[in-house]
Amino acid sequence: MMRRLIFSMFALSLFVVAEAQEKTITRYQYWIDQTKFNETNLEFQGNNIDTLEFAIDTDELSEGLHNLYIRVQDSEGVWSNLTSGGGFVRNLPKNDTIKVVSCEYWIDNAFNDRIQIPVDSSTFAFMVDGSLLKEGLHQLSYRVQDNEGMYSQTSTWMFMRNALRDTAVVNRVASVEYWYDSDITNAQQISAETDTIMFSADASMLSEGLHTLSLCACDVLGNKSAPTTWIFYKNTYKQSSKISWYKCWWNNHFDKIEKVTTECDSSVYTFTKELIVPDYAKTDGYSRNSTARFHVVFGDDMGNISNVEYVDVAYPDNQPPVSTIEVEVGIDKLNLTWSANEDDIDFYNIYVSEGGLPFVLWKPNTTSTTAVFKGEAGVEYKFTVTARDKAGNMEKLDETKCVTAKMNEDEISE
Repeated sequence: MMRRLIFSMFALSLFVVAEAQEKTITRYQYWIDQTKFNETNLEFQGNNIDTLEFAIDTDELSEGLHNLYIRVQDSEGVWSNLTSGGGFVRNLPKNDTIKVVSCEYWIDNAFNDRIQIPVDSSTFAFMVDGSLLKEGLHQLSYRVQDNEGMYSQTSTWMFMRNALRDTAVVNRVASVEYWYDSDITNAQQISAETDTIMFSADASMLSEGLHTLSLCACDVLGNKSAPTTWIFYKNTYKQSSKISWYKCWWNNHFDKIEKVTTECDSSVYTFTKELIVPDYAKTDGYSRNSTARFHVVFGDDMGNISNVEYVDVAYPDNQPPVSTIEVEVGIDKLNLTWSANEDDIDFYNIYVSEGGLPFVLWKPNTTSTTAVFKGEAGVEYKFTVTARDKAGNMEKLDETKCVTAKMNEDEISE
């Protein structure tokens, strides 16, 4: 069996801002899941290092989710910030032809405006235009997709956009706020004296069991980053507790909750489920913009239950929309309205049948959702609609899915 390591961006980008040209990157460190550590000294030729490439041995890793951590050091001994990426190790048959074919990224919460980049090699890089971003903290999220349509886990970076010039105010990270579970009203604030912030959080008042620690960064202009959340376990008992089960489900399908018993001997558990959106979650009316929500909750052998955590998982949009049409009879006209079961509709086609004749296209490629039809009294009219979404999926014409009406009649049959 071949082993395949999918990271959100396999070529993780690191940079060092140096005032003196003689500084060079001389060393890097990386480790996986905080257990596998490797340290390497590099002999670079020249001062301009654009790409750092190295191979990662995944033979000893189990199939499932893992984290890669990396940092670089310059010739004066200064280390860069720590960079991490979430990845997935997957066993493949020997005749495997799966490869990464694209990367997509978005800024802050603008998932619907994400930009896709074709990938034709195992190593790639891209430039992000931040000229239109407002001053302050932002987030860059990115992931890769293979030729089977499977996405990697999403990785997120926090960065500062500083556009101030010729002023005494220089924007920087000013503080960090953190809070436990959902108690944001009791958030604690820690001042930031340097670019790297380390602090200890007092958890003595928390109850036994699973909790979440959330934090966000604040800049001097008052902007805040999106929160980052970790799950941890507080154990104050002498006896050792362990995570014994978890329950998971998609969207609001509580009838399809899956309970799994874990083989775990400690309070630390690594969740390694491959998140593939099922078909029923794509068409249930809860998913929007080709994104479904996965929920998970954990429990230990002492009866403690964690908060419900969730992650939004995008999937390739290959489902055609489902549209409906309604008609209201007026004194001398028919008022038509139509809609679809998803938001990203490119256009609609409206068809009409007059007096039992075949359907003909009345309004082609329209983005409207209402229209007025003026016909003749006593004539029976039938209307139906098809829709195409922005992913290019076209609904098929179904002449049996129609509404029927006559002007000056009160009854409308479907």
